[in-house]
Amino acid sequence: MSNRTNKIVTDIFVALLEYKCGLPQGNGFLVEVANFFATIVLLWWNMDPIDPQGTIAPFRSPRHGFPLIAGGIIKPIASMAYVDDAIRLTALLKASHSPEEFFTKVQGYCDLMADMSLVVKMGRNVKKCALYLYNIPENVTIPEFTSIAWSYDAQGPVKGVIATTVMRRDCNNNLICYQIPNDLISTAPKHIKDVLT
Repeated sequence: MSNRTNKIVTDIFVALLEYKCGLPQGNGFLVEVANFFATIVLLWWNMDPIDPQGTIAPFRSPRHGFPLIAGGIIKPIASMAYVDDAIRLTALLKASHSPEEFFTKVQGYCDLMADMSLVVKMGRNVKKCALYLYNIPENVTIPEFTSIAWSYDAQGPVKGVIATTVMRRDCNNNLICYQIPNDLISTAPKHIKDVLT
């Protein structure tokens, strides 16, 4: 590994690869860089998704964290990341917030990651992004969630629609069904397709 190039030597050929985007690999020090970037991602997702002047919530009390229970202990979990692969968990009390407020928060977190992508110029493929919405009332219209990210192919920002899977409940809190986008079904393993069709 030298600068942003990597030399690959095999029995058949020798190739010199240049990293155009993302975090290069092949050097022990880059593990530290990757861990630092993951920390930045988690801090970024603890920002206020709506108010640009808002504060960064601490890890011990994350913003809109999802309550996980283990051994009788409840801990709010908001986000997990490994380098640039990250997940954001968001939960709001149904008694205190409308579905529209929840959707606004969700889009706000999508926008935060879009801002980060543009600032650090790290590309993000919207086809690899997914949203899973749980316990949505059956009469609520789901908005289209979008993401903007830096694209090296376009040499600028590109906007895309995020595939969204919805689990709805009726007025008696009974599970109704999953609404899964067709493009996700078509790329699912066979045993998953058998369940969905």
